[in-house]
Amino acid sequence: MAVRLHRDAFPQGRDFVLDKDKIQVLGFHFDTSKTQYKTNFMETNIIVLGIVTNESEHSWIVDGFEIRYFDSAGKILGMDDPSFNNFIIQPHSDHSFWLNLSHHQAVSEYTACKIKVVSASDPDARSD
Repeated sequence: MAVRLHRDAFPQGRDFVLDKDKIQVLGFHFDTSKTQYKTNFMETNIIVLGIVTNESEHSWIVDGFEIRYFDSAGKILGMDDPSFNNFIIQPHSDHSFWLNLSHHQAVSEYTACKIKVVSASDPDARSD
């Protein structure tokens, strides 16, 4: 038996917890980005380019990513909370992303890295 709930039943929108395992990063790579300022100061940032997929039945505004770095034994060595522009990912679709690691701290010799969407919000939530 399927139960449909009206969106007014959830004024803050759907809870991402129910769909969090359906939003997955398909692939990514690290690169650098250079920014030149008017003062001729050049800044180099580490960035991550990738693709995320939404296998859920709902659209989501992606609010947060987490990057985890691991050693060869699977022990976590560090994490990053990158900055990025939020975006909406539609149901059953892919979306590219660009993460800025401008506040990245050096992580000792990691052998594996995992990126995960850790927060998202309902684009249909009421804002009254």
